Amino acid sequence: MHCGRSAERSRPPLGATRAAASGLRLCTEARAITPASLAPDLGAAALVLAGSVRAMLLSVESNALRLNDRESREEIAREAEILKLLATNHQEW
Repeated sequence: MHCGRSAERSRPPLGATRAAASGLRLCTEARAITPASLAPDLGAAALVLAGSVRAMLLSVESNALRLNDRESREEIAREAEILKLLATNHQEW
C-alpha cells in the first residue's frame, strides 16, 4: 500500500514536469520563426520553463525515493535524467 500512495504522489509533479518540458520544446521550435523583436520574450519563457523543469524534478526525485518498487524508481530516474538534460541544454537563452 505504501508503494501505491508514493506512486500516486509521483504522478502530478511528473506530469507537470512533462508539460513544462513540452513548452520548452515549443520555445525551441519557435525560435527559428520568431521575429527579433519577440526573441527576448521567447528566451524569457524558455528560461522560466527550464527552471520549472529543474524545480519540479526535486519533487519527482524525492517522491521516487519513497517507492518500494525498484523498477518504478529506475524508470522515473531515467525520465528525470532526460528532462534534466533537456532543461540544461536550453541554457543558451
